[in-house]
Amino acid sequence: MIRYKKISILVLSIIFLLIGIIARGQQEKNDTADKPQQNLNWQQRKAQFKADRVAYITLNMNLSVEDAQKFWPVFNKYDALLDQVVDQRHINSNKIKHADSLSESECKDLLNFIFENDFAEIEVKKNFLTELSNLFSAEFAIKYFNTENNFRRQIINKSRISGCFGKSFRQTSQK
Repeated sequence: MIRYKKISILVLSIIFLLIGIIARGQQEKNDTADKPQQNLNWQQRKAQFKADRVAYITLNMNLSVEDAQKFWPVFNKYDALLDQVVDQRHINSNKIKHADSLSESECKDLLNFIFENDFAEIEVKKNFLTELSNLFSAEFAIKYFNTENNFRRQIINKSRISGCFGKSFRQTSQK
């Protein structure tokens, strides 16, 4: 009789252990499914960002059909030029992160690159907003500028919540 109780307890323990292992596996599977952005490479994240931005602009700019036919070609040209500038920065980001291992002249060259890259980005944005204001109106260009800023703010907030950016500045600086 005692032997049957021990066997029953052992069998029940094994069953509960297996149930716990299966439940833990399902939880880990769900945790990885909730964070798809962290597993994407640079090109995939960039493509997702662009698709989200186009959708956001479409929803928030309320363009008529005629305005959309004028806006999107100009936007696509701007986006391609901006991509070139951002891609150049991305190519050099590894050097920037490891500047402490560079010589003084390499650091000066890198600083010049950073200044020129930032200036090129500003020029691309300036030309785009000027073209928008000439094609539509200054009010339209400001509306686009606000829409773009709101989109970026929304992306940053989502990233903070999901943990893609890690700890916020406040959390890091308090330690």
